[in-house]
Amino acid sequence: MRLSGAMGTVQLFEPDRDTVLFTLELQQFHHHELSNIAAHAQSCAITGLTSYFSFSQMPEPLSARHASVLALLVPHMHAALNRIVGAEQEQIAAAPDSVASNLTPREREVLD
Repeated sequence: MRLSGAMGTVQLFEPDRDTVLFTLELQQFHHHELSNIAAHAQSCAITGLTSYFSFSQMPEPLSARHASVLALLVPHMHAALNRIVGAEQEQIAAAPDSVASNLTPREREVLD
């Protein structure tokens, strides 16, 4: 299967099997130990939050079963992330100084 695709479509990618990469790109995948990648993106029209979940180094060759499981799990993971982000935003709005003081500068940057 191919790495590129539409939002909401599970993507399965095995760098050594799928021949869409050039040698330099393939070297980068190996350098970062990226193999057997299963990924799925989800977006929420209400909150505007888009999440992208990517799993690398799956222990077996990727199959339609992996795509089916990921298609079932990602909407639940996305909903949980929406709840967490929403709760954090409410906390920051209620007491921005107290929440921000508990975070490192990098955590504040990521949260922003």
